[in-house]
Amino acid sequence: MIETITIDLTDKWRTRFLVYSEALLSGPYLTQDCPIVIISDFDLPPSHYHVDVFIERDKFQDIREILYFTLDVINEFISQISFVSYSPSELISAISICPHEVQVDEEFEMTIFNGDYEINKVEIKNTDLVNRVNHEQDGVYLNLLHLLKQALSTDALELRFLNLFATLDFIADNETVEKVVSTCPHCDKEIEGFKATSQFIRRTFQERGIDAFHYNQIRKLRGKIAHGSGVRSMSFYSELLSSLAILESVAYDEVIKRGPLKVKRNSKIIAPIPHTTITAVKVSNPTASLPSVFGIVNYMFSVASASFTGLQNAMETPPDQFSGTFGPHPTDRGLEVPREAWPY
Repeated sequence: MIETITIDLTDKWRTRFLVYSEALLSGPYLTQDCPIVIISDFDLPPSHYHVDVFIERDKFQDIREILYFTLDVINEFISQISFVSYSPSELISAISICPHEVQVDEEFEMTIFNGDYEINKVEIKNTDLVNRVNHEQDGVYLNLLHLLKQALSTDALELRFLNLFATLDFIADNETVEKVVSTCPHCDKEIEGFKATSQFIRRTFQERGIDAFHYNQIRKLRGKIAHGSGVRSMSFYSELLSSLAILESVAYDEVIKRGPLKVKRNSKIIAPIPHTTITAVKVSNPTASLPSVFGIVNYMFSVASASFTGLQNAMETPPDQFSGTFGPHPTDRGLEVPREAWPY
């Protein structure tokens, strides 16, 4: 029996993503009760899809809430299709958030994401790298670099968080000598248990002047994410972003202390969201030969993020000499809204 999904897209926000998948996607699908619609576009390269995630218009009020929530949905969706199809799948980029459909002469707000607005690139020279690593002696260090690479390579904030915490867990497991000792309630005999890795990590935060409140917040978040509990509200994402800033700074500094490589950038933006908020109006509906026409009333560019300055240990460039900044303002070149970003 073929299951038929009936979805109502009336009065919905639509977040459109560009997704790569070697699975054959048709849809519609449901993930976290959110309708997901696959848009086939012949202009896209093979195995690329526009994927729309829909949520109720009154569910969130803030653009960051909508983006973070739909990022969770799309990443969960991609993980599922990759597993079921046993084939590569990944999120390429977010394109826009807008009402699904608007009427002629209706004024509305939408947001497009400026993927070409990037932190200036860091030039890597041969002297920045090491020629030969002793795998037998430095295997732990190479695994730490791999975990940090994984953290930087994902758009999913929760996966980034878990990889950063796993970096500290890995260090603690390899360097902790003391064991957790408990006493038998029946014979009072001391029983030696697992390595005291939690105490090692707690001391690592304390040595950096991070108080117990923030450490406990990070520890609880790690448990909440790892075990899939908790409501994903804006307060959750705000807490996640602020904790990510601290966690990333600690993880990088601890790895820097344990190896020959240095980080050339000492100021970082956590999960930047360069975006342009647009007020627009629909001028006309599509015809057989022409798409819908929209007029732009005004627009404003901004970067929503949690930022911090960290990585001060073993830095190659002192903070006062750091010159890495964001690239050119995208609206300096005139606002360009891709065809696929507009609503219907």
